[in-house]
Amino acid sequence: NAESWGVHLELGSTFPPQFWLNNMSLSVPVWGGKYGEWVRDNAAFVSRIEETLKMATYFFPGSSSDSEIRAEILYAGVNLVSYFHEFLLSPITSDSRTTHRNSHVCDKVRAILRVISIIELLVEMAAHKRFGNTGKMKYIMLLEGVKAICRVVLLMNSTENRIFVQETHGAPPAAAPPVSRTAPAQVADSLLQTGGEWKGKRTGKVLRELTTVSMPFTPGGVSSAIRLGELLFLLRPVVYTALLSRFGFRSWIPWAVSLAMETLSKYLVDGLKRPNDTERQEQSRRVMLFLYYLFRSPFFEQYTRVPIDRFRNWFSWVPLLGNVFELLFAFQEYYFYTAAS
Repeated sequence: NAESWGVHLELGSTFPPQFWLNNMSLSVPVWGGKYGEWVRDNAAFVSRIEETLKMATYFFPGSSSDSEIRAEILYAGVNLVSYFHEFLLSPITSDSRTTHRNSHVCDKVRAILRVISIIELLVEMAAHKRFGNTGKMKYIMLLEGVKAICRVVLLMNSTENRIFVQETHGAPPAAAPPVSRTAPAQVADSLLQTGGEWKGKRTGKVLRELTTVSMPFTPGGVSSAIRLGELLFLLRPVVYTALLSRFGFRSWIPWAVSLAMETLSKYLVDGLKRPNDTERQEQSRRVMLFLYYLFRSPFFEQYTRVPIDRFRNWFSWVPLLGNVFELLFAFQEYYFYTAAS
């Protein structure tokens, strides 16, 4: 029944869900019962509360590992709740319907990736406290392995992109107006239509109508070199963490092998012919990822930290600037701060 999808068209009959998939590019899922209704009716307030709680984690007292873990628990918890709220407020039922084959499977895979991205640092902190710097590596390797498998699945089922495109997440301050399940006209008010696209006010997501989706690429149209380059990029974090576990953070071997894999991957993927907009943006993003090598051990300790220490000494009189540098140095203790994975 169409009311379970949150949309009812007053034309004398109720249409099956397939009607909405074929004729409308949006629907409002009615999840969460009364709580879901409250979130939809108070989206702006909920968004402000989420942002306030996230900011509060930066003001946790103390610098011990316990205070770091408490702050990360709060931060991860708020982000998980925020992710749940996105489901309640999302104007569509599937993020993957127009961009992936097997959309239901891909939605679950994307959800796994999103949850891992939220909790991965917390898992590392807890493992570091319990097992130390060496013992935590098996948990990091497990997370990176799951992420690599998920990304390969999404890439293999993509109908638009020939390379894996990293999703970005954020909670913009603007919120969509409340949407009532009995007032479908309000659905259109919560979206901005531009050309063949729908843009959500709260999430900022841009969703193309089904009629404007481009024809899917054929796997045969992707060269072996690009496939190899993409495989190198997706497996690089797994290889890097395996080498870190074997040789340690102070060894140059993991750093050099990781840089070589990423450089070769970029060289091969740059051969992509006629990249679309998302592929072009992803290629630009990957160029910026090379900056993380400046902050990974052992390069950071031997090269990057020298000018930073000098700069800190020059401006030691500036209030709070020393705390910023101490925070930067503290990031070196945890893999996921500079993993760029």
